Amino acid sequence: MIPAINDISAYCIALSRFSLPLVKIQEATQALLEASSDLSLIQQSIGKFEFNRELKRFQQNPKDVKEYVELAQSYSECDPEEISALGILSLKKLTRPSLTPVREALENLTDITPTKIENLIKTLCKRERKPTQLRDTIWGEGGIFFNTGDIYDHPEAGIALERMAKSEGKTPQTIAAQSIELRQEIVKVIETQSLVTEISLQASVVEENDSSLSVTLNTSFPKVNFQGQEFLLLDATKKWILELDRPMSEASLRQPPYASDESVERQRTLQKIAQYQADLFLEQNPPTTPLSELSSVELTAVEVLLEAATGQVDWNKIKTAIANINPDRKEKVWFALSKDQRARALKAFPPHYILLTQAVKKNLIYEFQEDKSGRAIQLRIRNTVPSMFDELVSIDNLESFLKTLSSKERSASSGSSH
Repeated sequence: MIPAINDISAYCIALSRFSLPLVKIQEATQALLEASSDLSLIQQSIGKFEFNRELKRFQQNPKDVKEYVELAQSYSECDPEEISALGILSLKKLTRPSLTPVREALENLTDITPTKIENLIKTLCKRERKPTQLRDTIWGEGGIFFNTGDIYDHPEAGIALERMAKSEGKTPQTIAAQSIELRQEIVKVIETQSLVTEISLQASVVEENDSSLSVTLNTSFPKVNFQGQEFLLLDATKKWILELDRPMSEASLRQPPYASDESVERQRTLQKIAQYQADLFLEQNPPTTPLSELSSVELTAVEVLLEAATGQVDWNKIKTAIANINPDRKEKVWFALSKDQRARALKAFPPHYILLTQAVKKNLIYEFQEDKSGRAIQLRIRNTVPSMFDELVSIDNLESFLKTLSSKERSASSGSSH
């Protein structure tokens, strides 16, 4: 119990008894942050797999230690001594996604105190107001009317509603009801179109000349009905086929066909590939994948690989091109090059990529992907969902990590043989 402050001496005693535990909490927090940072560095240096194995050897739960590592990573740009005044509980609280602006602000703050942080939270983190649904239904008084409740966080909709009510002389309720009915019509048409990849439209030719064709559409396709009028809603992602009621004239048929941007780009890529194939020596072992079987994205990758074979591009451009290809299609793309071209292109690949492709062939891993930093590799070593990676290994430690997987494979094989 703090004594009554009757004089300076008693005040100093009370202050000492109160501040000492706070100082100890701050020192403990700083020590914990520094230890967590050390653990994070160890994990980065030896890889997550090896790190977890070492934790188990020391009878530690990896899930518990993971919280400390994530804490250190969240505050990697902050001075542990500066932020230790907040205490470990407050620091963990600030790792919430909603408080990210506050955590980032800590990097430029000095003399950090809990009071400063509370003020920052009030200033930087605006809480979204959520409407409260008081009833299980929007209908009131036995279905005589409905009420949506207050609408938050849609100021533009409110401004538009007020403007339309004034300009059209209608009540906001009438406009809101019409909007809901229109939305319902649009959703119905969109759902109908979502079931097909191409849509045919019956058309009657009204007028035709050498450069244009005027038609009227006779479609049974669902239309949007709004205020007594019908509108045709076209999904731009679908293929639309215009079926005419009579053949086009010979003059129209002689018009040059329209070429899409994609077809033009594909033709350009094929021409460049043909030029590279002509410039490079084609030995007796030619490419085994016909270019006609490849998509535009895959053809672009072939073009980049041929540029690599001639020494025109670096690994960064190669990496970007092959990253866009589905894993099960990469071999098809690779064998669109001849054996000699593949050997030349490989000279532009870094050693770690060769290790990874060999690991895939040996079934040590299922899939890999270089992370954004360019210093680590994400690995999928379990037969799970594609692109769901379960290990992150630094490039420096990749070879040793793959050797541990290889030794496990040999152990499993020898065990099964016995």
